[in-house]
Order: sequence, then structure tokens, then C-alpha cells
Amino acid sequence: MSTARLELPSRRYTSSPGCPSARLAEIVARLLTDEEIALGDRVAGLFVVLFAQQVTRVSQLRLSDLVELDGELFLRLGDESILLPTPVGALVSRYTSDQTGQRELTEQSYVRGFET
Repeated sequence: MSTARLELPSRRYTSSPGCPSARLAEIVARLLTDEEIALGDRVAGLFVVLFAQQVTRVSQLRLSDLVELDGELFLRLGDESILLPTPVGALVSRYTSDQTGQRELTEQSYVRGFET
């Protein structure tokens, strides 16, 4: 019987270099203004870029995760509620009230939009 030790290589985790802030600003500006991108995709993209949410997490958001208080819109992420910047809040409100958003909500789409 052999008594040699088996050594496995350790896994090294490195952090991502991220995205330069100028590029992030370009992405946010495009998501806020580009009407050629589907509204639900724009909202989801903003949540990913601005709040570092994974797409799977965004796809599980519900309307109840949105809270309007004193004319401001908050997004509940876990135990925290985040005040949405005015342009983002306006886009989210537009999405949740337009016909496409309502249809996706009615169909409980997990791809884009919020589940009721």
C-alpha cells in the first residue's frame, strides 16, 4: 500500500478588472435613452449595471419589490430598499404601466419584467 500524498492544485480566484467608469456611463446613458432597446431590457440592464444585480436576481423581482413613497420610487433588494435615481425611476414606472409591461406581468414572465 502506497502512503504518497495526493496534492490537488489550489484554485486561485481573482477579481474582475471591471469596466472603466466612462464605459459604464455610456452604457447607462444608452439604456436610459435608446428607444430601440426593449423597455424591459433597458430596465433590467440598469439594475445589472447600476446595482450589480445578477440577471437571475433581476428576473425574480416582483412588483412588490417596488415601493413608491412621497413621490420617490424605491427598489427592495433583499433587506435593503434603494432609492432609484429619478431617470431610472421614471423608466421603471413607464415600464410597469405600459401595455407590454402589463402583458408581461400578466403572463408572469421571468425573462423580462416583474412577477406579480
